[in-house]
Amino acid sequence: MSIPTRHGISAATAAVIGACAVNLALAQAPLSSAPCRVAGLEEQVRCATVEVPENRVTSSGRTIALRVVILPARGQGSGPRQALFYLVGGPGLPATTLADLIAASHSATRATHDIVLVDQRGTGGSNALRCGLYGSAGDIATYLGDQFPVDSVRACATRLGRAADLAQYTTSNAVADLEEVRARLGVARIDIDASAYGTRVALEFVRRHADRVRSVVLQGAVPDEVSLARTAARDAQRALDRVLADCAADPFCRTSFPALRRELNELLSRLDRGPLSVRVAHPRSGDSVTVALTRGVFADRLRVMLYSTRLSRRIPIVIHRAYERDWTPFVALAYELSRVVFDQIDAGAHLSAMCADDLTATDDVQGTFLGDYRARMYWQACAAWPRAARPPAQTAVPVPTPALLVVGALDPVTPPRFTEAVARTMPNATVLTVPGMAHAGADGCVERIVAAFIARGSMEGVETACATKTQTPPFVTR
Repeated sequence: MSIPTRHGISAATAAVIGACAVNLALAQAPLSSAPCRVAGLEEQVRCATVEVPENRVTSSGRTIALRVVILPARGQGSGPRQALFYLVGGPGLPATTLADLIAASHSATRATHDIVLVDQRGTGGSNALRCGLYGSAGDIATYLGDQFPVDSVRACATRLGRAADLAQYTTSNAVADLEEVRARLGVARIDIDASAYGTRVALEFVRRHADRVRSVVLQGAVPDEVSLARTAARDAQRALDRVLADCAADPFCRTSFPALRRELNELLSRLDRGPLSVRVAHPRSGDSVTVALTRGVFADRLRVMLYSTRLSRRIPIVIHRAYERDWTPFVALAYELSRVVFDQIDAGAHLSAMCADDLTATDDVQGTFLGDYRARMYWQACAAWPRAARPPAQTAVPVPTPALLVVGALDPVTPPRFTEAVARTMPNATVLTVPGMAHAGADGCVERIVAAFIARGSMEGVETACATKTQTPPFVTR
């Protein structure tokens, strides 16, 4: 989704647009920040607001107040000011709500850099596009239903559309917003650390403003041409096959669950006949509840479990117990995961970005446990959601910016082949594939490597041997 590859604008035109944006931002007053507190952090940080036009083509009408949180450097010294912009996944996840986690993972980076967190337009403190699709937190039925129920999505689009142009909450506009924040901060060149969807924003930013970026870290990179809704089923199947194969190779797991593939196939066959009425104890209250569980939701929550290596080690026991008609382990884990995923994301911002970026024809999903469930869910939701058109793809332009590309060998959604595709367009990129890591859960080793890369602005002299020693946790068998 960079300017040259996804928006049909030449590199020369993009450079002119970028220069105009910089000049406009620099003509404004420097950003004024004030001491503030954010959830999860005991220390005092700094907060600011940057007003940007909602419609960046007309630059008239409504504006959006972007929320910016700055974790100040602890030892900046007398040199030029340095700043690391951290771009989170999603889309739809507010960056500032993760300030405590980012402060911990980038503790070493703060020796030299401010950490800058910007709630992307439509999220958190930046005119959040909240839909309230799931009822109360204790309503287990909605959390074990479809993530984007189409009637609720349509009602939300109508309500939010009275006060926002939902087609303006795109990746491209988010990139322009970030450049405005950078210019207002007065930092000549920034470093970027981005994960998952945030890598899309980062890649487009680097391609538009290469001269404004000192280095970039991409964790779980997504190539411009990839549609995650299209690739979800095949990549999830590969990850699940790996878990089942690892179980079969593990003496304890193999002994505990000798017929795991057959049990999974039988479970899917039962669900193919229609929703199952599942009676379990509510994971939080302990009250007895009944849930209608569909095949699509069952498969989708298995897919989410694959995001974490630790949680994927519970999949064999979850499948086995469900096969024996004990749904308690699955429901408890699926409910908690759904709450984490659904409640943290501002659904309107998610749909505005995904519907513009990811609607393409679905790959062949024959024989996958997920099938076309997620692709159908997005097509139906996006049909009810105002969205920007997806411009035609163009040839990618090589980016010379020093880059570190980190990917988990077990990643079920942004697998190593995505990272390898991105690396081919970045001649100064180093790929770090971490065995035993999935989509989430980078450990202290990876954090140290990232910090060392950012400190140097290159991989020269950075030790990476610890990453090859990352181990998967043991399977849970009881």
